Amino acid sequence: MFVLTLPLTIKRNICMSKKPTQKNDFSSILDKLSILDCTRIVYVCQIAGLLSLWIYGFAIFPVLGLILSLLKYKSSKDNPLFASHFKWQIMTVFVWFVAQIVGKALFILFVGYFIMIGADIWMIYRAIRGFLALVDETNPSNYRLSNLKAEKSESKD
Repeated sequence: MFVLTLPLTIKRNICMSKKPTQKNDFSSILDKLSILDCTRIVYVCQIAGLLSLWIYGFAIFPVLGLILSLLKYKSSKDNPLFASHFKWQIMTVFVWFVAQIVGKALFILFVGYFIMIGADIWMIYRAIRGFLALVDETNPSNYRLSNLKAEKSESKD
């Protein structure tokens, strides 16, 4: 009887003495990133996604950036600057995605190619404009590239 219960007791003691392991899932990694880092990552994902679309034919990075924006948008509602950037990024990817679908549907009429190229150029413009607005700590919808020119002329004086 002692022989039969000994392995069960040892096994039970070993199982009970184990410390719980930390989860290395996406949410714990996401919590460690600052909102500023997440905003930068999403802008880079938008540009990298277009490069991967042109080279490999698929764009997974804008989708990853969209997911990251959606997850961080809820936690950034108390900070209007980052909330505006995440909203800007979400709208950029959604409109680009719809334009890609319309472009692929109209590809037979030879109009779709121009729609898709226009959507890609528009997304690059919005990503660069948003990143520059992030560097200047302004709202991307209020940011104008003339702000950049004005700063350069002030620095020359």
